[in-house]
Amino acid sequence: MNTLIKCMTSCKQARLVFADTSDLLSSGIANRELSAGVAIALARLLTIAGLTTGFMKDKERVTYTIRGSQRELALIAEADDMGRVSGYANEACRALVLGEHELEMLIGPKAYLQVIRDIGMPVRFTGIADMPYGTVTDDAAHFYTQSEQTPTRFWTTEQWTSDAQLFGRGVAIQLLPGAPAALLQDLMGQLEAHERQVADPNLPLSRLPHHLFGITEMVTQAGVQWHCDCSRELFSPMLYTLDRTELEQAIHDSTSIEFVCHRCGTCYAFTADEIAGCLE
Repeated sequence: MNTLIKCMTSCKQARLVFADTSDLLSSGIANRELSAGVAIALARLLTIAGLTTGFMKDKERVTYTIRGSQRELALIAEADDMGRVSGYANEACRALVLGEHELEMLIGPKAYLQVIRDIGMPVRFTGIADMPYGTVTDDAAHFYTQSEQTPTRFWTTEQWTSDAQLFGRGVAIQLLPGAPAALLQDLMGQLEAHERQVADPNLPLSRLPHHLFGITEMVTQAGVQWHCDCSRELFSPMLYTLDRTELEQAIHDSTSIEFVCHRCGTCYAFTADEIAGCLE
């Protein structure tokens, strides 16, 4: 589980969230066979989803969907108020071969970000905004500023360390009602001035609030972690969707049938005996 820190500026006009997301990104991206460009876009979306858990109300759940200019391309991330995050690139995105600096081929000029908020009421709240920046990070900030009328900025980093581990970290800044717009620019300026230090895996997350903004009092410290609702029980009914001939062949050959969760990559294998139970 990674750490998430929530705090306020000394002027009490902006709230900030700091998060290490290395474990989250490793679970969501490592061994997914994604090209570099797709992996970076998904990493940023997962980190943003993790950061926004620090802004969520009780029992709130949010789904983020990026649709590229080519509408078959989609990146999805989900998060809830408990700090649980999951996400994936759809099949069309997984087939893309993009370099680290080729996000524009994934996003494009007609891409959009859709955000669905579920706060436990019968009706879910849906917002959509264009993606004029093509960076995911700035586009998410654009959504909150335009659609939610809440001036927001995000900063993320995603990098491979010398020991081949994926390191992720993010910062979210959101103005409170009545705060001057210039405050957001001032805070981002302070962050960008120390960007190299913030992106340093050797600098503990707990030092960032004071190191960047002189904040000495943290409001709360919580966790952010990868979480997928899949289970063996959810996948077993899929055996009944297969052709009877295929099931009988698996029984005859004593081979298993596998289903893979597209969100987390977990593979569920069902043995010949389990398959036979479907035919009784």
